[in-house]
Order: sequence, then C-alpha cells, then structure tokens
Amino acid sequence: MTTLLMKLRTELHTIDSTENDMYTWVREFRDDNERPDPEFMEKLDKMLEGRHDETPYLTSHRGACSRRNRTEKLIRHNTDHIKRCEDCDGWEWEDDVQYAYDENALCRQCIDNYRYSDSRDTYVSEEDYYDEQDEDESEQDEYINNYDENVLDHLNMQTSDKDRVEINPLYMGVELEVERRRDCPDDIGYEVYSCFTKDNDNQFAMLKADGSLSNGFEIVTAPATLNAHRESWDKFLTSDTIKHLKSWNTDTTGMHIHIA
Repeated sequence: MTTLLMKLRTELHTIDSTENDMYTWVREFRDDNERPDPEFMEKLDKMLEGRHDETPYLTSHRGACSRRNRTEKLIRHNTDHIKRCEDCDGWEWEDDVQYAYDENALCRQCIDNYRYSDSRDTYVSEEDYYDEQDEDESEQDEYINNYDENVLDHLNMQTSDKDRVEINPLYMGVELEVERRRDCPDDIGYEVYSCFTKDNDNQFAMLKADGSLSNGFEIVTAPATLNAHRESWDKFLTSDTIKHLKSWNTDTTGMHIHIA
C-alpha cells in the first residue's frame, strides 16, 4: 500500500523553475525557506483529501484536525500569501482574491457567481443582489424620474405675464442638485413636486435621479423666461420643504443653467 510519505517522495513539483519532490518542498515550507504556491497546495489537498478521484492518504488521521486546515497543518505556516476559496476550497494568490460579504475569500472563478453591491460595498450572491434591486425599485419615489428622462416630454416652455413681447425671448432651464438631510420625510419627492405645481396644474419643474449624488435628486425646470423662474421658484424657496434638503457645503451637489 502506498503511504503518504511514499506519495510525497515520488510526486514532483516545480516552483520558480526549481523541481523537487513533494516531500522536499514540504520540508522547505516548514523551514520557511520557500513559500508554497496555489498549484502545490491543490496537489497536496488532493493527496490528503482524496479530491478528484485521488486516493486519500489521511484516512486514519481524520480526527487530528479539521478538513479545511489539514493541509495548513502539514505545512504549519508560511501560507499568508495565499488563500483558500470559501466556495470551492481551491487555493488562490492573495492578491487575486476577492471578498464576498466583506470576509469570505473567493477565487477568480467563483467570484463570477457573485455581484458587486454598491449599497453594501462588497460582493454578494446573485440572489441577494437581485433582492436588493427589487427592494430599491419598490422604495423608489414615484415623483423622481430616471436620470435620462427628457424634460421636454413633460414640461412646456413657460413665460410670465410680466414679460415684454419679444421676437426671440431668452429661455433658461435650471438643474439644481440636492441631497436629503437626515430628518428628510419619505414623501419629499411629492413635497418638492407640489411646490412647483401652479394653480392651473401646469408643472414648472420635475425631479430626476442623479448617480453623482449620495442620497438625493435634481430639480429640473422647464425652459422659462427669467420672470417665470422668479415666480415659480418663490414657493419652493419659502417653504418648509427646503429644511429637509441641502445643496451647499457638500461635495456632490451643483447647479447647471441651460440657455436657449
């Protein structure tokens, strides 16, 4: 019967162009003279565990240490530069490892089964990723449109009774980015939208999502004359609604003015 020692002495492995039998490499690793690579650890795992139809050589010693650290026990140390994948138990260079749920090490192959979650700042399973997407969609404010929504599909060019009659009047459109404050109510979208609804139900501004903001949206007006802007912004700027928003002393917000 072939023993583990016999197997280690007959199996060859090359590291950095140097070929030795497995037993010699184990001694080198134990003495800190060399560092194991993922390929070597995979080969050693197969011997110890009987993975991939290999004959296991630790059948009589399975109580000595747990399955996941049996290989590390044989090497003892000097494996800080490689990690074992939590999903497939394979080995990977530490620099190539990605982490799911902040602490689960994954190899380059297994990470493909995960999605990066911006909200959690880590990789999560496909199921958790799509659950988050569904939750985000269900919580989305109906008054906040997608970022690529065309304003002119919703709002008409607007003037004021105070405007002089001109052949080519100047129209301006404003995009004001705002962030929600900590005490912001859930219906802030409706509140802001209502501030720009005129008595005749004519809407002066709409709201759009903006990926550059942390937790906010942008207020986008119709193309309008200066007098129309003065009249339409007044209700919003004098309302309690603005107490729940901020657009200054932040690193994310700004304002754009389009001229037509």
